Order: sequence, then C-alpha cells, then structure tokens
Amino acid sequence: MSQSNQNTLSSSITLANTSAQIRRIAMTRLALVTLVSLLAASSSHAALIGYWNFDAGSGQTVADNSGNGNSGFLGTSAGADGGDPSWSTSGQFGGAVDLAAGNRVTIPTGHTLLPTTSLSQVGWVNLDSFTGVWGSAIQYPFTPGSHTNPFFENGIYIQNTGGLHTRIDGTQASPVFGTAVTAGSNNWHMVAVTWDGATGRAYVDGQEVGNFAAPTPIAYDNVSPVLFGVNAGGGETLDGRLDDFAMYDNAVSAEGIALINGLGRFAGITQTDSAIASGEAVFGATSGTFKAGKQIWAYGTSLGAGTVGLTGGSVGALDAFIVLDGAGNGVQLVGLIPEPSTALLLGLGLLGLVSRRRRK
Repeated sequence: MSQSNQNTLSSSITLANTSAQIRRIAMTRLALVTLVSLLAASSSHAALIGYWNFDAGSGQTVADNSGNGNSGFLGTSAGADGGDPSWSTSGQFGGAVDLAAGNRVTIPTGHTLLPTTSLSQVGWVNLDSFTGVWGSAIQYPFTPGSHTNPFFENGIYIQNTGGLHTRIDGTQASPVFGTAVTAGSNNWHMVAVTWDGATGRAYVDGQEVGNFAAPTPIAYDNVSPVLFGVNAGGGETLDGRLDDFAMYDNAVSAEGIALINGLGRFAGITQTDSAIASGEAVFGATSGTFKAGKQIWAYGTSLGAGTVGLTGGSVGALDAFIVLDGAGNGVQLVGLIPEPSTALLLGLGLLGLVSRRRRK
C-alpha cells in the first residue's frame, strides 16, 4: 500500500473513531443533564391537582392533563351552546382557548379540586379588552355559609386597571395589586396566586405584586363547578385567550413561579416540564447546570437587580437570565443544544480541518 493510501486510511480511521467519541461524549453529557432533571422532578408537581393545556383544537372536551380526571367542557353544557369559547392555535404554548365576553370553560361538580390549607393557581392570559370592572380568569367553588355574597369565590380576577385580585375562602380578600396586566396589545401575561395557609401572594409575569394575610382554612359548604372566564353568576367576564392553567394543593415557591414564567418565555416549556424542578434544584445547590427544552442553563450570580422573577437578555445573544433571590442570583442561559445532525457535521468539519493540517 502506498504512503498516500496509508495516510488516507489512517485519517479515515481516526475520523471515524473521533466522531464516535464525540457522539459518546455528547450523549453522556445529555444523559447526565437529563438524569439531574428527572431526579429533581421526581417530587415536582406532586401537588398538581388539575392542569389544562387547552391544546385540543376541536370538540367540546377540555381535558385535564394532570391525569386526575378533572376534565370539563366548553360553555355551560357538554353539548354545543351559546357560552362556548373557540379553540385557538395562537397560545403561549401551541393551542389556547379564546373567550369572548360571556364565554366560559366549565369543570363540572364531581371534581377533586378542593384544597383546604394551601393552594396555587397559575396560568397565562392574553386579553383582547377589559369587558367591565372585573374579569375572571379562574374561579373556584364558593362557600355560601361563610359570607353573604355568593359570588365571592376563590380565584384570580383582573381589574380593568390591569391589577390582580384574589380571594381565599371568599372572605379573605386581597387588595388590587399592581397594574401590570395589559389588554389589546397581544401580550401574554403569566398570572398566579399562591397561598400557604397563612399568606396569599399574587404574581404577574413571575414577580410578586402583593401579598395579604389569609389564616383561615377553606371550608367547602357547597361544591360548585370550577369556571374559566366568568364567575358563578355569569358575570365578571373575560375577553381574550387562556393557556396552560394549573391548580396545586400547595403553595408554589416564589422561585418556582419565576422559573415557570422565565423558562416559559425563553425556552418555550410549560409549567409541568421537569426543567422547573431542575432549575430550583440547581439554584438551591448554588451550582450546576440543567436542560430546558433545547437550552442549557446554569447557576449564576449578580445577574441583575435583586427582584425575584426579574428576567433579561435574550436567547439569541445567549445572555438570558432569571433572578431568583434578593441578591440578584439565579440561573442564566449558557448554551444551546444543537440538533444531532448539526453537531455531527460540525464535528466532522473540525476533524477534516485537523486531518488536512496534519497532512501538510
């Protein structure tokens, strides 16, 4: 065999071996990141009691994607009626439900959405307009034995000033917090209310906008349907789209809320993705990395002002971040995961360059 052929054969063998090594290293790293995500997520969302991603796109059924059987339907009945909203393909994550004033989604009685000592309600809204003083994003069963107004339900309400309001057990009402929710601008806002048995907290776009004392457990004197878009009397209607709503029987942490919002925007993942728990685990350990969609995130320090939930940067510039404590620490985007074919081509290109340089 000529020296030229021997060099070619040697280069080919080296190229194949190194390509295989690159693939093994990439797969090992990805497996480790995935393992961390799975281990951290093993207890994540254990308190999830209802989850509606609104991705059906057709039909009357609104599935409970938590697996807890709390499914419902469009409108006021299981059949088509005048209260039906429409399905939309323009959600924050794929599909959404689009409500005109008076439309609703109903989770009928028989559901198990009955937290008593702690809860969270988390979802995304995109309002076309403010239809009145109040709009109901989600409304829990009310308790007529504990107050005089039967429409003072547990839930998330948006005032026409863009403020957020909530009630726990009807009588424990929050003030109106902030003015951050907009209408008519095609902006998605993440809205959330958490309650740990003592304090209720309201959030818009990952940041706390206010809190209030709520020490009394919820007593369900009369279990009613859970409604999206209206209150129990058919009023306080909401005009716009809803997406990715969930209910928990515990208080999601401030860090969890911030990650749901930040990773939802930057990585396009929903709140049930294991990356949320992985991000909390990495932040708690003050080190490490985790995978979110096709992105790699890492613990970071001095990312911005010390406002939990603050986000900044962009994916394109690889400088996106989410602040998770009062010192400005949190998590930051450190890399993108290429498609397997792209990674292989890049590796082959680099190896070809090295091979040519060796022959010279």
